Amino acid sequence: MTTKRILILEDDLETISAITKALTQYENENIGNFDIAVTVLSEYIQVEEYINKLDKDYFDLILIDRYYKGGDSFHVLDFDKFGVDNIISISFMAKWDEEAKKKGIKTIVKKNYNLNKFAKQLIEEIKKY
Repeated sequence: MTTKRILILEDDLETISAITKALTQYENENIGNFDIAVTVLSEYIQVEEYINKLDKDYFDLILIDRYYKGGDSFHVLDFDKFGVDNIISISFMAKWDEEAKKKGIKTIVKKNYNLNKFAKQLIEEIKKY
């Protein structure tokens, strides 16, 4: 059985909860086809100090919010190492989506206040990977 490794770079606990709940449902609907392994990092410094220092691209897919409530950005991620085709931008704000596009990210799922709807839309994009 294969394992899909997903890195979530998000600092909002409600958003993380909605995403992991939707991923659980998606995995349960596909029992026997694949497993999902999730890594969640909620601070940009973890990206700088851990993720960017990995020797290789370990994740199949990265879900990245731009804004970090501590003031910096999850966009410190080494986009070249992980490949923009394997990254989905998940932001509330259009300006952060535009920033992601300028960095080469093609898939954007706009986060909204209906987190369950957002998570379902996100799963539809994840299914394409």
